[in-house]
Amino acid sequence: MFLPLLTKLRIFSDQRRRSTMQALKSSLNLTKDVDWSNPNPCKWPTVQCAASNRVTRIQLKTKGIRGILPPNLQTLRELIVLELFQNQISSLIPDLSGLTWLQTLNLHDNLFDSVPKKLTSRTTLSLPGR
Repeated sequence: MFLPLLTKLRIFSDQRRRSTMQALKSSLNLTKDVDWSNPNPCKWPTVQCAASNRVTRIQLKTKGIRGILPPNLQTLRELIVLELFQNQISSLIPDLSGLTWLQTLNLHDNLFDSVPKKLTSRTTLSLPGR
């Protein structure tokens, strides 16, 4: 039995979203107060999703988290808010040019080595210190 194309695309999109969120989880040393144990990222307390199960917000602020950001964050195409401020996340900030809905990017007070090259004109970037 063949699945309709729209169903196949939805399944692929869900797999890609979960893969990206698992990569984020793996690349960060989460503290005990961040519970990302559920296999469904939309059930993680610091993550919000739209009704379509697409990630719209990731808010891990002031959690004492160390680690790096995975290069595939731009696959979370419906992400509106990314707040990771006051942690100890380091390395390069990955390409975020695919995040066309991104409005708030709060990364200040981390250990990043770079600023994203391309952001949408409606994105507010907060990256004032180390």
